[in-house]
Amino acid sequence: MNRLNDHSDSPGRVTSGLDKVRQVSARAQAALAEGRVDDAIEDYRQAIRLAEEHGATGPALTDAHRGHAVALMSRSDWLEAEDAFREALEKAQEIEDELRIGRALNGLAAVAFERGDWRSSEACYDSARHHAAMAEDLRLLGQIEQNLGALYSARGEYVRAEECFRDAIKRFDAIGGDFCAARTLNNLGLCLMKQERHEEAVPEFEMALETCRRHGDTALMIKVLINKGRLSLRRNRPTEAQSCAFRAWEMVEDQAPGPVSAGALCLMGEIARETGDWVNATHNLRRALEHSDNRKAPLIEAETWVQIGYLNRDRGNLSRALNSWRFARHLYRLLGAELEVDALLDVIDRHEEAWHENEQMVRVAVGAA
Repeated sequence: MNRLNDHSDSPGRVTSGLDKVRQVSARAQAALAEGRVDDAIEDYRQAIRLAEEHGATGPALTDAHRGHAVALMSRSDWLEAEDAFREALEKAQEIEDELRIGRALNGLAAVAFERGDWRSSEACYDSARHHAAMAEDLRLLGQIEQNLGALYSARGEYVRAEECFRDAIKRFDAIGGDFCAARTLNNLGLCLMKQERHEEAVPEFEMALETCRRHGDTALMIKVLINKGRLSLRRNRPTEAQSCAFRAWEMVEDQAPGPVSAGALCLMGEIARETGDWVNATHNLRRALEHSDNRKAPLIEAETWVQIGYLNRDRGNLSRALNSWRFARHLYRLLGAELEVDALLDVIDRHEEAWHENEQMVRVAVGAA
């Protein structure tokens, strides 16, 4: 049941106010799609103020709160985003709107994922899926499936993740939602890349990029470029990887620190390391940490420490490399990324053996002298 504020005694004023709220919210949505995050946040706040001033407490106000939360997430303001999603959830519950309840829960789950609370994230997605099913909304169900897929992929559950992604794509195809599918294609490509199915991942990223271009989604395009750059590096195409990284950085460098900017910097650091440019590798990886630490982007923070470990190894400092990998492993364990935890243990074990052998050789050499 959708209703306006029952206390309003001026229906004409509320209707006019709703039109203004919708106009400002549409402007905010366009700004967010173009990557103008600060403009989007300010417009959504204006839409919320207008809704409250004109006595509108129905879907328009709920949607403004949720849009505000999405924009805050783009700036990695996790606590404020969580508060905004809870406002949207409360308003949706007041009007008993299953679809908007599901959307708000989906947003809360996404915030929990970004903050590294993956257990709460999964529980919240399950609840969101229930409400989306009640509303019979294929688009939201597809979004939830692709978000769950991203969660499973991060945890190393690739088969489960791929099932979610392909199910999401089917749902989007059923409603003609190629725009919705772009994010899923990007995540599917990333999932395939993590399984070293590199050639299969290429068309997924290409299709995602083409859809982003067609719909003008700059924010998502940046993420796809970063992932395509990582894939290019793994396919031994450093020039192509560098091109993707620079294009992504050009679009994100003016944004607030967070997962996207940190991801671009980490990729540039990895490329510089792979090409022997240790000065730029050090510079970019340090900046990646600045953009990801203090829970701004915990997954990228862990990935950055892994790359710092390899950089220290390449520069001949195995002791520092081991410490970097141990800290990265600690971060992955906090996230619940058990596959990464186990993989890093193998890396540490191999290099610890080499380190001990090197120390033994040094002691022998010193003794002989």
